[in-house]
Formats: sequence, structure tokens, C-alpha cells
Amino acid sequence: MPRVLLVYHNPLFAHSIHIALDRQPEITIVGEWNDWARASADLEHLAPDVVIVEEDGNELTERTLHELSHREKPWRMIALRLDETTMRIWSGAWQPVSRAQDLIDAVRAP
Repeated sequence: MPRVLLVYHNPLFAHSIHIALDRQPEITIVGEWNDWARASADLEHLAPDVVIVEEDGNELTERTLHELSHREKPWRMIALRLDETTMRIWSGAWQPVSRAQDLIDAVRAP
């Protein structure tokens, strides 16, 4: 059962992720923060399998994403943007998102 931490700036982003994931009983959102510093500090405590982050090009966002992606971690990161129809599984590769199922599949992936 994937445990998801959601980190965002825009409430519309969070709402969209909830709509995509809330109907999936095997996926649990264990936390959601619009305070990026708090999210970084709570990672070990919340123990997510997947961290979904809103990527927006902001300097603070980029710095936090860089820091999170280089930490020793048991989670996968998925970065999404509201203004693009792509997601990045934190290998750096972009994948198109054309339907909610694409995100669900990415969260479920081993």
C-alpha cells in the first residue's frame, strides 16, 4: 500500500492530486504540506513511499527538490507542474501525463 506525502504551493494542485488518488483505497496520503521546510523535516517521521511535489521553477522549490533528491531515502519523488502535462519520476526523466491513471500508475510502481 503506497504511502504518499504531498508537498505543494498551490491549493489547486493539492486538490487535483486528491481527486486523482482519493478513489484508490490502496494509496494513502499520510501528510500534505505547503510548508516545504516542515515537509523536509517530517519525512522520516511520516515514512512515505512516494513524495509528490509541485514543481514550479521557484528558487526555493528548486533548492528543496535538489536537497530532497540527494538525501539517502527510501522514497520515490514524483514532480508535477500545473502548467505542464508531464511528470518527473526523480530519475530526471519526464513522462507525459494525459490522464489521472498515469499518476496512479507512477505512485503504485515499485
